[in-house]
Amino acid sequence: MPGPMIAAYQAAKAALEAVSDSMRIEFSPFGVHVSAIAPASISTPMLKRSSEQLNRIADALPKGLQPFYADALRAFAKATVTADRFSISPEKASLTILRAVTASRPRAHYLIGAAANVAAFMKRNLPDRWMDAITFRMMGLPRQVKSQKGEYEVQPQS
Repeated sequence: MPGPMIAAYQAAKAALEAVSDSMRIEFSPFGVHVSAIAPASISTPMLKRSSEQLNRIADALPKGLQPFYADALRAFAKATVTADRFSISPEKASLTILRAVTASRPRAHYLIGAAANVAAFMKRNLPDRWMDAITFRMMGLPRQVKSQKGEYEVQPQS
């Protein structure tokens, strides 16, 4: 599910899925199957370090950016702790990958973990603005930033 401050990461994931879709069609006449595998959070050292790294970045922000980005980064840090709590093991993820690799007719897409399935369901069935509102609420992000005298003033969520 897209979120703030991870645009490059989300772009890479979207590109990988688009490449997988194109390759699946292109290589199909040769009997080559291509599947996109989309896991939810997987319990890795990177996920475990994310929270402390995000908090360090928030603390190091210039004073002018603190009102908006520091709180958003700290909220994102909390979200990574929650994600780690509900993450799946690499071993469990590898079982789905093995099933995809050994299937005679693999699916186009595999979602790994309940969170991936819930996020996909929400994305398919909820309007984009609702998804935006859910993201803002989950992240504790301000809905509007007003410029005053060259400074930015954060407007609280309504």
